Amino acid sequence: CLRRRNGGHGAAFNTGFEASTGEIILFLDADDYLYPNAVSEVLDEWDADVAQAQFRLHLVDEDQQIKDVFPPPEQPFDSGDVVPELLRKGRYRTTVTSGLAFDREALEPIMPMPESDFRQGADGYLATLAPLHGEVKSIDTCLGAYRIHGSNHSVFAEKLAERARWRVQHDFRRLEALSGRAAEIGLTMPPDAGLHDPVHLE
Repeated sequence: CLRRRNGGHGAAFNTGFEASTGEIILFLDADDYLYPNAVSEVLDEWDADVAQAQFRLHLVDEDQQIKDVFPPPEQPFDSGDVVPELLRKGRYRTTVTSGLAFDREALEPIMPMPESDFRQGADGYLATLAPLHGEVKSIDTCLGAYRIHGSNHSVFAEKLAERARWRVQHDFRRLEALSGRAAEIGLTMPPDAGLHDPVHLE
């Protein structure tokens, strides 16, 4: 069991990655859980070109009753080489922490992440930068559960203004990290990338 004084989401990811030894890395949020077949399904889809796999999750309540699917089935994932989309607008269609798996070699150049910038939303940092180092493999099956309750940072609907401010700040930090890493590997990201992203503009 890893114990560290609460430094936020990014610090927890850094601690977990430093302690890990596997070639495929999954981060599981404390409120969520994976189904017994999750790891085998990811392994079945994995190949040498994959930097990140992503899969759908059931939305469940505190009693583990399934309420919905995330992302919704009508919203297709982006797959394969997503770098052109990333560089154009700083975003592609992906998911949250517990629905992601990463290749160690894709994470090593981008970890540890800046903890102060990603006290929340550390999955956004990884899902933005990891595809610079390989392809994205998408699995449309639900392989785990994303638990929704009042304390989830991503659903504090009663604090809409706070959430909106956080999302804008998080986007700017993601874009800054993406631009920096892209430059390091010889790629160019336009300075107005965020202006091409409808989600950011909302």
